[in-house]
Amino acid sequence: MFKKVLIANRGAIACRIERTLRRMDVGSVAVYSTADSNSLHVFQADESVLIGEAPAAQSYLSFDAIFDAAKKTGAQAIHPGYGFLSENVQFARECAARGISFIGPAPEHIEAFALKHTARATAQACGVPLLPGTDLLSDLDDALAQAEKLKYPVMLKSSGGGGGIGMRVCHSAEQLSEAYESVLRLSRANFGNSGVYLEKYVSRARHIEVQIFGDGQGNVIALGERDCSAQRRHQKVLEETPAPGLTDETREHLYASAILLTKTVDYASAGTVEFIYDDETSEFYFLEVNTRLQVEHGVTEEVTGIDLVEWMIRQAAGDMPPLDSFTIKPRGASIEARVYAEDPAQNFQPSPGKLTLVKFPGPDLARVETWIESGTTITPFYDPMIAKIIVSGKDRTEALQKLDTALAASSIDGTETNLRYLREVAKSPEFVSGKITTASLATFSFTRNAIEILEGGTQTTIQDYPGRIGYWNIGVPPSGPMDHLSFRIANRLVGNPENGAAIEFATMGGRIRFHSDALIALTGADMGAKLNGVPVTRWIAIEVKAGSVLSLGAASQDGIRAYLALRGGIDTQPYLGSRSTFMLGGFGGHAGRGLRAGDVLHLGQQDIVPVEPATMEGRRVIQFNKDDVEDLGLIKMDMLGLRTLSVVAEALELIKEATGVRPDLDQLPLTDPKVFEMCGEADTIGVFQIESRAQMQTLPRTRPQTFNDLVVEVAIIRPGPIQGNAVHPYIRRKQGREVVTYAHPLLEPILKDTLGVILYQEQIIEIAMYGAGMTPSVCSELFSFNSSHFLKFRFWVSNDARARPRVRNKRQARGIPQNHR
Repeated sequence: MFKKVLIANRGAIACRIERTLRRMDVGSVAVYSTADSNSLHVFQADESVLIGEAPAAQSYLSFDAIFDAAKKTGAQAIHPGYGFLSENVQFARECAARGISFIGPAPEHIEAFALKHTARATAQACGVPLLPGTDLLSDLDDALAQAEKLKYPVMLKSSGGGGGIGMRVCHSAEQLSEAYESVLRLSRANFGNSGVYLEKYVSRARHIEVQIFGDGQGNVIALGERDCSAQRRHQKVLEETPAPGLTDETREHLYASAILLTKTVDYASAGTVEFIYDDETSEFYFLEVNTRLQVEHGVTEEVTGIDLVEWMIRQAAGDMPPLDSFTIKPRGASIEARVYAEDPAQNFQPSPGKLTLVKFPGPDLARVETWIESGTTITPFYDPMIAKIIVSGKDRTEALQKLDTALAASSIDGTETNLRYLREVAKSPEFVSGKITTASLATFSFTRNAIEILEGGTQTTIQDYPGRIGYWNIGVPPSGPMDHLSFRIANRLVGNPENGAAIEFATMGGRIRFHSDALIALTGADMGAKLNGVPVTRWIAIEVKAGSVLSLGAASQDGIRAYLALRGGIDTQPYLGSRSTFMLGGFGGHAGRGLRAGDVLHLGQQDIVPVEPATMEGRRVIQFNKDDVEDLGLIKMDMLGLRTLSVVAEALELIKEATGVRPDLDQLPLTDPKVFEMCGEADTIGVFQIESRAQMQTLPRTRPQTFNDLVVEVAIIRPGPIQGNAVHPYIRRKQGREVVTYAHPLLEPILKDTLGVILYQEQIIEIAMYGAGMTPSVCSELFSFNSSHFLKFRFWVSNDARARPRVRNKRQARGIPQNHR
């Protein structure tokens, strides 16, 4: 037995082979490119060697790099896995020439079946059923003439390679003429061979393949068949064993044909003989032979109890028991689902990106073969398959149930995958009934409850409320919406709870396409939003039809941030308890970054239940602009120190309705208990009084150098008596109003600061506190109030020292802003 084996591959298959080597107590050597330095197959191997840059030609396809790694590590054998060099006859020969065992078929076996047209000739000589077809075509004219004899539709196929590359169904001479040069180019580019031929196309075809294993001495056994008919663009999606609906007679005939064909070359190691099964006539025809381990080999292992990788290693090492010593009786059923980082709604185009969360079911439910984990970056350099989910049951019904459960338990965030597509296909009547054909998925209708980002804007992110808080001690500053009231109102308008994930636009919006009907609300700054070119009204719920495009431009003078809430929220997983994006840290939201073109956001958070949407009818939304600020003395700040003047307030109008008098600059809003209660019920934002219009000129117009003494957070609560005797007030007069400044022992370890309290008739009306520690639970121990009416806001205050709260902890003061991105 070998002491050390090098795996000339990457990803899931490399991890799969390492697992068997570990069990066999054989050392494993992983090779990797610069793009795969953090792949699981690198960390799970006993040794690993960097073999080149990201392009496969400079790494995984480089003979010199791989043989250098083998020499450096002392590997005695090389397992090629599948893809890359697994069916490269020159590589297999070079292994033999260098005295390294190639774990797979002998070079002459690979060569015998490498070209499909020669494999067809071998099959014909053996009497294996063949589809009507041609030899290699000389040119387009020859193709057109041969197609007329075969009768349309026909399949134009490359003679080399596999994986669905270089195949085109042609229903007419015109389609054949269009496809001919394209297939030639694909064949030449991918396989170094420009040979093409024609086969008669079967409209209701199923893809059935037989797993075989040979000892190289004329003995070959069949290990069961697999149905791989669930394909998109000739690429397998779901595979299962046994193939549903086959008679025992047909099954035995398939096995006999596969064994007969591979015995003609004294085949050694694992291989697969593929057939086309005509579902209308129940006839089958030879397709090709894959002289390697198949991606879907796992389902055969599940029902037979054997380890095909171990068999390949033992056969190559000359340590394989005689094949007739095995009694193989498949039991039960097994199904595999291939998970790809691709976008099914965009013609399955690959979708590279950073995975913020990866979750798969445990081994009690499914066998998962993967190379990814949370934090993995999917690069554009290789095949986008990232995992295989394999389930087994005592019969097909149980296996189908487990597949549904396993797919539902799987979650991958950060980039688009085909997981939702797999769930739909696995539940489709065609697949459940076992009647799916190779053409079924071409017309499969897949819809998703999602939005697609067409343009990301300046800084467009996913946020939630209250955001990510409480992690300063480990170096993670708070995250969340800047204008949380506008954010929360947007959620209320669509019936979401306040913690629903929504989108925040900063300064400049973007463009979004809706892939399904949706209920949305836009709040905050005016960005000139348009839906399909028609202006959108803010602060109301709007029904949007699938296919619609929402566009937002630059923010106007009354604010810089706008919010888009969607009923059901955004289906992204929380990180440190929040879905808010922290861009500097690279986590939360979607891939830990701002949204950009091509991103797909799925709707429907699992942890929220939408209710009847709220309405702003009867309420007033006041947008304060610069003139209003100068007239009323109102200003709100955000973390950037910009004037976010999109202040949602009913306070002034409510006071006017209650008292008949509009407050002037000498009156502090929210000082009457009746008015305060009305405002509290309305979840109204508070306002901070500026002493005089002259003082407005002293306020900073750009970002302040420090937040010290320039920011105050205001917690507004319902009136109630002070609890206990621990309050030590210091009373001073200020423009005829009593203002009490005091410190409370309960707040001291949290705030390390002072509270400014505004009294009205011996009742606490408004609390102004400096620091981020005021929470409803803290307040409830000090005051009698309804925590649902707890609000907290941030304001600039006057530079007048008399109006500033005292600050004892300047370091804390600098960290006051809630939202650091």
